[in-house]
Amino acid sequence: MTVQDSDKFLVNRSNSSYQLEAQNLMAELKDDDLMLVNRDGQSYKATGLEIKDSLNPAKAPEIVEVDLAEQTPETSERFTSQKFDFTVACRPSGTIPMKFKAKAKVTGDLNKTLKTDEITGLESTAYSDGTASGNPSVTAGEANWANAFNGSLTGTPTACDDGLTYTLTLDNPIPVSGKTVEAYLGGEGGKKFIYCNGADSQKVGGSNNGGEWVALSVPSIGGNDINSISIVSTGSGTTQLFALRVAGEILIDGQTILTFDGDKDLAEFTAGDVVTQDSGYTANTSEIALVDETPTYSDDCSVVSGVDPNPSFPFTHMFDGDPTTLVDPPNNNFSSLYQ
Repeated sequence: MTVQDSDKFLVNRSNSSYQLEAQNLMAELKDDDLMLVNRDGQSYKATGLEIKDSLNPAKAPEIVEVDLAEQTPETSERFTSQKFDFTVACRPSGTIPMKFKAKAKVTGDLNKTLKTDEITGLESTAYSDGTASGNPSVTAGEANWANAFNGSLTGTPTACDDGLTYTLTLDNPIPVSGKTVEAYLGGEGGKKFIYCNGADSQKVGGSNNGGEWVALSVPSIGGNDINSISIVSTGSGTTQLFALRVAGEILIDGQTILTFDGDKDLAEFTAGDVVTQDSGYTANTSEIALVDETPTYSDDCSVVSGVDPNPSFPFTHMFDGDPTTLVDPPNNNFSSLYQ
């Protein structure tokens, strides 16, 4: 049997009996109303809430969007002191009234104004500056010591051929005391060496054309600085130096080095930060005593001989800053002379 809208249900409310049509049952049936249900010849009592939940199970609303708006956005109060209005949008699929609480939180990046100590020195790195000696590789470009300090691990290296030594005596010694020192060596053959300050700092065997990082022995370098670098090949191929790395940083020519009066706020910086310099000085010129306007040069032009210029090509064309305009006499009169 299909229930129709006009069918009536018997309802007991506060010990009084009422009739509710099927079409009004869900809207008018109260949670504590009682109804009689017969199941398999057995009568049962059910509350209005049980009947409604069984016929139309409760479904919580689905929140789609929450909007948060400051009540007074024009004031200077920030999140802590501000009041907000919020609205919630839900899908119309819910069957029970929505009860909710809102709890907001603030996320974002905090900006901190950093100010270092005074910059007392500025220089540009020039590791490859120095005197080259020995025999470089005959391969085009590999005789250039700047190749070892351009930051590239895949480009053209600095190299020497089989049985040769190639040395750079540095104009600017490299401080290495207490630091790790590594070389990115490559080439062919079984014995590839790099010497620092004339000492055998490291050798690499086997074929490693693509290059690899090898640690250099700082004690064998001697002293606190690297004053000279030599690459040596005693095997059957080349020795190639792509880069040097000190304390984890690849040495690159042309980088700016700043010297500060102290280390204030330096720990707060990370690689890639954009910084600006505040000199603390506002430029202020002397008083402007005179304004001299540029004269109208074309007013002083005259015809020495011949005819006046064509009106479409006047004297002003000589002083308009445009190289495509010109002064020209009419009728191809090339004998005119102007000054």
